[in-house]
Amino acid sequence: MLAGSRRILPILLALVSATAFARAKGKATLVLQVTPKGAQVFVDGHDMGKATAGRSIEVTSGFHDVRLVYKGDEREEHIKFEAGKKTIYNVQFDEGSGKENGGDDLDVPSSDDSP
Repeated sequence: MLAGSRRILPILLALVSATAFARAKGKATLVLQVTPKGAQVFVDGHDMGKATAGRSIEVTSGFHDVRLVYKGDEREEHIKFEAGKKTIYNVQFDEGSGKENGGDDLDVPSSDDSP
């Protein structure tokens, strides 16, 4: 029985180390709450695809520029992400959209302590 325990212990240590390493690298999560869906998402200028309800994007901790573009209208924020936390980014575009429709229905990003 002791021999079996010796084989499991290194596996458990590796899993714990991998989890600690991931937190040490400072991963954070951007959660998009964008309506209507379909806005193009850019993080630090990199195209991340389309926004869908509740879409999550993993980023490193620290500051990032998040830009959303929908039918000629765009919103951009410089957001601080904290390791191990979710940051919810709420944006409401006008259905007709386009900058000429005015109104900035942008909610300030919020952080959630749950990983």
